Amino acid sequence: MKVNPLDAEAREYAGQILNALRGADWNAAFNTSTVEQPLTMNDGLCFQTTGENSVDPKHNPKALLEVVFRNAEILVNCSGSTGGGDYKLFVLVGHRPLVVGNHEPVLSRVGRWIASLSR
Repeated sequence: MKVNPLDAEAREYAGQILNALRGADWNAAFNTSTVEQPLTMNDGLCFQTTGENSVDPKHNPKALLEVVFRNAEILVNCSGSTGGGDYKLFVLVGHRPLVVGNHEPVLSRVGRWIASLSR
C-alpha cells in the first residue's frame, strides 16, 4: 500500500484496505514514503507493478486483486507496470472517492441527512 502521507483521508482508506488484505492472509505493508516510487495523487485506487511476475498466471496477484476489487464494487482508476528488478505489486491509494461503487459512503449519507434536517 502506497499512500500520500499528507492526506489523512487517503491514509485511513489505505488502512481499511490493508486490514482487509491482511485479514485474507496477504503479505501486505503500509508505506507513506514520498521518496520511493510509485506514488499517486489521484482520487481512488491504482495498481502498479514493478519487475517480472514469475508466478503461474493463475496465481497472479494483480489479476486476483482486480477480480476481488471488481466483485467488491471498488473502482480501480488505473493500472501500470515498469520492468526490472523483483516483482512487486503496489496498491496506490489516493483521496477516497465520494462514491464507492454504486454506494455513497455511510458518513456522506449521514452528513446529507443531517444537512436536510436544518432545512
